[in-house]
Amino acid sequence: MASCSLGAAQMSFDLAIEHLKIRKQFGKSLSQFQWNQFKLADMATQLFTSRIIVREAAKHLQEKTLHIWFRFVHNG
Repeated sequence: MASCSLGAAQMSFDLAIEHLKIRKQFGKSLSQFQWNQFKLADMATQLFTSRIIVREAAKHLQEKTLHIWFRFVHNG
């Protein structure tokens, strides 16, 4: 389920990038506005970290060590 959600998030991210490249405001592409660039960078970071977390969880689920990993993540 998490992998499907990541796929949907990635598609949304890709569509947002395309929209920002095409749409113009004040004679400039929306992708040139700094706020939009920061927002995209934040979204990319969240996607990247989410992908890592899902892969780690899948690995530990397969190795039957998920309970240990959850305890480690929860306690920091």
